[in-house]
Amino acid sequence: MARASDRAGEVVKSVRNLLAQAPTRLANLAVDPLVAESARWVSRDLEAACVELILELGCAQAQVAGERVLLQQVLINLMLNAAQAMSETPAPRILTLRSHLEAGHVVLDVLDTGPGFSEEAAERACQAFYTTKASGMGLGLAICASTVAAHEGSMHILAAGPHRPGGQVRIRLPLADRPD
Repeated sequence: MARASDRAGEVVKSVRNLLAQAPTRLANLAVDPLVAESARWVSRDLEAACVELILELGCAQAQVAGERVLLQQVLINLMLNAAQAMSETPAPRILTLRSHLEAGHVVLDVLDTGPGFSEEAAERACQAFYTTKASGMGLGLAICASTVAAHEGSMHILAAGPHRPGGQVRIRLPLADRPD
């Protein structure tokens, strides 16, 4: 509980700094361990939601310049959103996190077996106050996209279709200039 309380304080402080546009404290972060650690933070939530987590990590040596707490919070939010989206979906409920390198960037994909995003939702999901949830405020994905942009990256929501069922969020972050 103490560890979770400390983490909550770090998250609030980091998000407050992000919203105030304070300079971020960047450090070189190994991508795959960052993804795996983020997954550990939500493992109980995923288990309670009967969601199977699959990690397909292909960036063993890759590093990005970023603020650990903020980037972890993006991944945590995306994983929890995916679990919530799959709550009405019959089994199997599968959440896959993938990482790979592409043209000087790390690409992180968060894929789920839920209903996916419509074309409109995919286009508007990162806009502040847009939501498809009855009790949503429409800020989660907007904050995630802003956080990724503050790290000189991009976040895209891909619409579901016949060749891409389920939800997919793709994050692109530039590789760190100087690996540690």
